[in-house]
Amino acid sequence: MVRKQSYNGTICVFLALVLLLIMSLILVFLESASHVASASYAQMLLKTATGSVMGEYYGPLFAEYGILAIDSGFDTKKTDSKELERRIMRYMEDENVWGYTCEDIRVTDMKKLLDNDGTEFLSQAISYEKYAAAEDVLDEITSRLKSLGDQKAITKVMEKRMDIEDELAVIDKKTLELMKLIDGVNLTLGAKTSSLLGYDIEEWFIKKLYVGENSMTGTGINNPSVYENLKGRYADIVDLSSTYKAALKVYADKVKAISAELEKIDALYAELGVCGETIKLKEEEIVEKKKATEELEEKIAEIEQKAASDDAEETDDTEENKTEENKPEKKPAPKTEAKKDDSTSKEKELDALKKELAEINSSIEELNEQIAELERSKADIAILIEELSESIAGKQMEIDDIAGNLKKVSDYVYTLLTEVITKLSRVCEIVDEVAEKQEKVKPLIDDFEGILRTVGPILSNDLKEEMEETLDFMKAYVGYGNSKITTTDFDAIKKTAEYDLALLSGIDIEAYRFTGADTYEEAMEKLGRLPEDDGVFKSFSYSGFSFDYSEIQESALENKLVAEFEDNVADGYLSLFLPDNVKLSDNAMLSELLPSLWYEVEGEKEDDLESITDGADDKGGGELLSDADEGSGLSDIADLVTDGFEAMGSKLLSSMYMRHQFKSFKNRSVEGDTVLDYELEYILSGFETDKANLSAAATKIMLLRLAICTVYTLTQKDLKAQAQTLAISIMGFTGLPFLITIVKYLILFLWAAAQAVIETAAILRGKKVPIIPNSDSFCLSLAELPFFATLIDEKADNFSESKLYLDYDDYLLVLTLLQSEKTTAARALDIIQENIRYKYNDDFLISNAVTSFSCTATFRAPYKYTGLLGLTEAGAGYMVEVTDRVAY
Repeated sequence: MVRKQSYNGTICVFLALVLLLIMSLILVFLESASHVASASYAQMLLKTATGSVMGEYYGPLFAEYGILAIDSGFDTKKTDSKELERRIMRYMEDENVWGYTCEDIRVTDMKKLLDNDGTEFLSQAISYEKYAAAEDVLDEITSRLKSLGDQKAITKVMEKRMDIEDELAVIDKKTLELMKLIDGVNLTLGAKTSSLLGYDIEEWFIKKLYVGENSMTGTGINNPSVYENLKGRYADIVDLSSTYKAALKVYADKVKAISAELEKIDALYAELGVCGETIKLKEEEIVEKKKATEELEEKIAEIEQKAASDDAEETDDTEENKTEENKPEKKPAPKTEAKKDDSTSKEKELDALKKELAEINSSIEELNEQIAELERSKADIAILIEELSESIAGKQMEIDDIAGNLKKVSDYVYTLLTEVITKLSRVCEIVDEVAEKQEKVKPLIDDFEGILRTVGPILSNDLKEEMEETLDFMKAYVGYGNSKITTTDFDAIKKTAEYDLALLSGIDIEAYRFTGADTYEEAMEKLGRLPEDDGVFKSFSYSGFSFDYSEIQESALENKLVAEFEDNVADGYLSLFLPDNVKLSDNAMLSELLPSLWYEVEGEKEDDLESITDGADDKGGGELLSDADEGSGLSDIADLVTDGFEAMGSKLLSSMYMRHQFKSFKNRSVEGDTVLDYELEYILSGFETDKANLSAAATKIMLLRLAICTVYTLTQKDLKAQAQTLAISIMGFTGLPFLITIVKYLILFLWAAAQAVIETAAILRGKKVPIIPNSDSFCLSLAELPFFATLIDEKADNFSESKLYLDYDDYLLVLTLLQSEKTTAARALDIIQENIRYKYNDDFLISNAVTSFSCTATFRAPYKYTGLLGLTEAGAGYMVEVTDRVAY
């Protein structure tokens, strides 16, 4: 018998589920690996696309200037980031073989050539130049510039010396002020002279109050010419004071003599006034009485009229009685009796009024007689007044004459005394200021001595020896240590001034102040306040008031050097630098879209390069040298070459890039048409026109040459000796050594400026002008300085050349090194933009030139494995976001 068996399928289901689970896990792992691969693939897609877009750099920009950038304007004037995103998207679609969907793309953080103050542009320029520049050229330029390395040290010690000399010149100026205050000799400061003798005589000065012998010996003026101008200016104070007192006494006596007559005439005028007032009162009384008579006359007339009316009425009654005689007799009426009484009363009243009227009229007549008598008295008084007035007028004229003359003497003496006191006080202040200045200069001299020791090894023997002599003289001039050299005894001056001040303070100077209308009492009161003995003035001292005028020349030269230099350059420097037959470019760059405007880098203005002689004749030597050094940047150049090529590094390479890529006045090797012909000059100055940029560049070269030539003239013994001789001739006085030194420095400065103009003209002609002048190259004599402009062409054409030189473009390179990188980059980009717009595309703008950017893309990647088992919906996928940054 066959036995039936039953099988349980649970194990099969379990195994199937296990298999499904294992397969799901495998698919999930595969999907996860696919996701990672998808992110890498998406990153690759983005990098490929952005790299392809970066390959679309703007061709003309690279071809012309070796600069890589995308024109994000895409033939428009506005940055179009959406177009950049579309181009990246297109490149990704071309490479997308896996069918990824790009859901979103964003370009951010775009960097342009303009960004970071031009460093985006300069970094590419430097990279380009590293491969293009010849190292030997850089070495040659830096080796030539090294000759300027010692210039800063020499300039520093010269500036320190000249600053001290400027301070010591202040002492000389104080001495001049003392001469003016004490002797009235006004020697014009600095190099200017205002008269034939080089001085003027002041109206008021201390020695004008003079009590001694009016002679050269007595006045202490040891120069005949100066004394001749002064001898008529002294005032004998003793004689003046005596004259004033005598005149004041006469005036007082005269005033007193006419006082009685003046009092009498005043009394007559008072009496005349009383008469007038009395007449006025009586006339007013007559007016009142006349009013009373008019009232009385009216009242009398009224009474008489009433009486007449009553008489008429009584007559009528009588007639009536006559017609009625035959009638029976009647008793008289009481009314008739009353009328009779009333008539009698009115007659009495009328008589009284008439009597009163007669009395008033009589009094009026009396008043009129009194008025007539008063008028006669007034006439008599007027005659007396007239007679007295004539008498007084004659005497008053005499007094007025005395008062007028007295006031002149008074004003003169009072002004003299007050001016002398004021000037004595100022003398004491000046001496204190001199002492303060001497103490201030002493530590400066110590500093100068220390610097001199430091730079001594690089100085020539002659220059070092002269510096040491100057140091010793400076010490002696301020009384440093035991040595002392001075032409003025300041201590004696102050001692004398203080003594004289004390003397004059004991005199009541206000008593010499006559008003011209003083009364007798006032005049006598002033007389009582004046010195009894005018000999007190004879104690006035002049013992310490002594100056040496012996060396003042009879005829000092008028200093016209500055004016003559300015006349030479009146038509501008460019006309001096170049011959008339040189044709200059008229090109200009006019645009409102320049990158420099975006940078807010403005071009220089015409007045930025001021005349080098502005205020030169009012400056000290140290200030002149400092101005020349700062205006040229010579010290900055010295710092660059002292630190060496490595320190210049990228800045030198960027300047070399400018030199190779842009034209200049002397370098036309750059091919192609350009907006400007003088591009390097534009980078330096930023003017709109070629001519203005060339003029500015040449002037900057001239300022650099000026600084170098100034140091040269200040260190050459023979040149300084010639300048010293001329300075003495101009000053006309050798007693103030440091004022003469200031004039000498002005001469040396102008001499150096004229030589710098000639050297600049030679450089623009292509001559090899030595970096440091020498006896052969310094071709302008001092005698030629006043008319040097007429000699420029001849001297520039025949200039003595040297192997150690910088040519025109070398100077432009050096000047570019001194300029800020922001300014250099901005103006270089101006030229690049405008040239590309001129030659290729008018819509191109540097502001659209992109050098780097970031891009973020979001992809949708389909599920590849999990959908096989229905683990995910059909068409579903996951999002992948990747970012890339690209840069040139």
